Amino acid sequence: MRRTEAARELGGFVREHRTDGGRRLRTAGALLVTGVVGLAFGIPVTVASIGTTDGAPELAGLLLGVGLIGLGLGCGG
Repeated sequence: MRRTEAARELGGFVREHRTDGGRRLRTAGALLVTGVVGLAFGIPVTVASIGTTDGAPELAGLLLGVGLIGLGLGCGG
């Protein structure tokens, strides 16, 4: 780490916390793929279920929910 004037003012180094960037990237990729697949199936099911009261609206909501949550977690997580 490059010591800047601000770092010197903060004091001595206490400890370092490493992160596993590769694991985070794989997790984000899996969530994005899950989100895209969920939306790819959810949008046509939603369009097809317009005007019905069978089980299709619940399935459409589930697929869209999985898709949107997957995309949200993959992009922000």
